[in-house]
Amino acid sequence: MAVGALLIAAALVANEWVLGAWLTQSGRVTNSTSRILLGLFDVAALGAGLVLLIARRAAPWRQMLLSCAAVVCALGLAEGGVRLWFAVSAWRNPPEREITAGIGWRPVEHVSIDRDVPGFGRVHYTTVQGGFRLFGDPQSSKLKVLAIGDSFTEAVMVSDGEAYYHRLAAARPDIEFFAIGAGGYGTLQEYILLDQVVDRVKPDLVLLQMHPNDLINNSHALESRSTTNNNQMTRPYWEQGHAVQRFPENRDWGALYRLVRHSYLLRLLNANLLFFRSRSADSIERTLHADDPDVVRATNATVELLTMIQRRATVPVVAFSVRAEAYFSFWSRADVCRRAGVRFIPGVGEAVDAAAEAGEKVTGAPVDGHWNGRGHEMAARLIDAWLTREGLPAR
Repeated sequence: MAVGALLIAAALVANEWVLGAWLTQSGRVTNSTSRILLGLFDVAALGAGLVLLIARRAAPWRQMLLSCAAVVCALGLAEGGVRLWFAVSAWRNPPEREITAGIGWRPVEHVSIDRDVPGFGRVHYTTVQGGFRLFGDPQSSKLKVLAIGDSFTEAVMVSDGEAYYHRLAAARPDIEFFAIGAGGYGTLQEYILLDQVVDRVKPDLVLLQMHPNDLINNSHALESRSTTNNNQMTRPYWEQGHAVQRFPENRDWGALYRLVRHSYLLRLLNANLLFFRSRSADSIERTLHADDPDVVRATNATVELLTMIQRRATVPVVAFSVRAEAYFSFWSRADVCRRAGVRFIPGVGEAVDAAAEAGEKVTGAPVDGHWNGRGHEMAARLIDAWLTREGLPAR
């Protein structure tokens, strides 16, 4: 009876209405996959609880075993259903990223998407060969600039022609621009991406877009501890001079770690639990400090990776950050660039952040913190001014 009552109580609490009102800002769970998962859990828990309560005076073990078997079957069906859901969704709406060995994931080539993006409006997003958002002529006699970065460079929230590199290309017709990035990338993934494309593009300058959460994405320990900067995706991490493929969770969990890593259902459930936790409690980013052992290791790894990018490029590498230095103040983008011999464009993130604080619409806030077309325009103007002043790119 106690177990049955607990299962029914769990079903009454762990549903989309209660959790939505309790843990989300909007007051409801809007993600359709999350609602399906919660519904399946409710049905399984409520069914098992009712069986145990109704059959409490009969021999209970048979019913308990049947209930356990029913739960296992329901979980198996749920796992299959989630996998089918993703397969059908990918078929009906081809994703802009694909899972790729070694680098983790990368943008899909020849994608064309028209959609309404909350906080940004109507967006026409396309990629060309190799998943590039912008691909100039590698045979051109012009100077060439290769921009690499994360979601701010992938820029799925702005239409063609509005990203910072589109603006730079329009302002500098004497330069061939190439741009590619993927959401959630850390510095190691950007190095791998550079290694894959640099010989084909043969740039005269590499423009590296950085983000404060790069440090989290560069560390398995930090990403596993984070709730707001945890992609729940297997990615490479740079550890002791080697790229190691890991899923961002504590491997001390043993078999559970491997199960979560390979189960669509559990990964999705885990990701949603992290999302709920991030809404109800602060993530580690608010309490980290420069002397934290994981931060020290991640900072040193980032310096090493930036040095590798500089060496592989064989041309000047210039970096900029999309957020102010004060954002995640436990590490400095300018400092790690200085230590790695990479030149840093100051003030880009600071200018856009200041405009946002002054009330100008430069991001998709409050829905999304990525730059909109105006934010990209501001960044491009500052980058162009700095490059012109420094005489870059140059042969």
